[in-house]
Amino acid sequence: PERCVVVHGDPHLGNALQAKTARDGAESGFVFVDPDGFVDDPAYDLGVVLREWNDELLASDDPSRTARRYAELLADGSGLEDETAIWEWGYLERVSSGLYLLELGADDLARPFLETAEALVSD
Repeated sequence: PERCVVVHGDPHLGNALQAKTARDGAESGFVFVDPDGFVDDPAYDLGVVLREWNDELLASDDPSRTARRYAELLADGSGLEDETAIWEWGYLERVSSGLYLLELGADDLARPFLETAEALVSD
């Protein structure tokens, strides 16, 4: 619990908007909107980001190694040193998103999440 922070909860491209003018909190030129904020492990939001790279991972000769490399890049870029936690949150988010989409009847959208999850544990 002492490591926990307030996370965005759903930091994907659809929730990132370009700021029209420079301001505090938008140094990169972008801001996250529509937060589902809650208190969690600081690696959680980065795992959500990792969850989005299904096409790249499915196209890889070694999806697990590629996902671990992405987790390493996210850790380095964020200053968070726990790339394993990022990988694990990405995996959990991939499975839970796939199952949620199946429950909604969106089988075509669910398939890449679940296929990627299977490829990651098959390596």
